[in-house]
Amino acid sequence: MLVGIVGPLSAGKTTVGHLFEKEGFSLVSLSDHLREETEQQDRETLRALGNALREEHGPAILMEKALARSSGDTIFDGIRNPAEVTALQDSGGQIILVDADPKLRYDRAMARGKDTKMSFDAFIEMEAKEESAKATEQQLHILRNLADFVILNDGAEEELADEVTRVVLALRELPK
Repeated sequence: MLVGIVGPLSAGKTTVGHLFEKEGFSLVSLSDHLREETEQQDRETLRALGNALREEHGPAILMEKALARSSGDTIFDGIRNPAEVTALQDSGGQIILVDADPKLRYDRAMARGKDTKMSFDAFIEMEAKEESAKATEQQLHILRNLADFVILNDGAEEELADEVTRVVLALRELPK
């Protein structure tokens, strides 16, 4: 079974990925390939590199590389472009949107210790950079409408774990 996670910054996508690992899935990030290509691991560098690869090799290139790394039940994190969603769906995959209130997401980002001096407005501006109109760049705003399942992550981690279990059970009931 193939499943992709989409959603805005600090919504809990990686946490959902780890919860899927506890359900027997392998976790593959589309950023894994990018991290292997550069020593600089900051968000801006990875975004620019991903956009350049999409421009050169087509907008689904990162998912194509991630699919090549996958085997068995796999959950994909780091999906940023509709073509990546389409490539996963064409391979039989399902998409989960993980979302949360913007202020809560900002608070989570600050609690992680990265960019702790960033204002809420700067956080929202940074997020806007992932909403390009260009087909070979990040288009998170379009991905919301492509989801097969939605997990609202506004509660405690136990509630999130319950939601993941609910979605995994629903996924396992889908026809193969």
